Amino acid sequence: MSKKYKSKVIQINVFPMSETSPIFGDLVTEVALDDEGGGEIIKLTQLNDEGDQVLKFEEIDELLAIVDVVKQLLEKPKNGVHNDNDRL
Repeated sequence: MSKKYKSKVIQINVFPMSETSPIFGDLVTEVALDDEGGGEIIKLTQLNDEGDQVLKFEEIDELLAIVDVVKQLLEKPKNGVHNDNDRL
């Protein structure tokens, strides 16, 4: 018998078009759903060259892009299931 699976997007990275790495770039902001035991929260992470977490938004367009991503992460999928055709 085949098991059924579902998926949920829990992290989207926001970065300038000029950034060469969407994962490790200096200007990458990770926008993630997290749960610390009290329900879902939004976690924003930026890392500097030393690996320290720093949040710094110099352009309003970056912040607006992050707001759009948060809306996507919080959106409830149809039938409780995300798939490639749902959003991304």
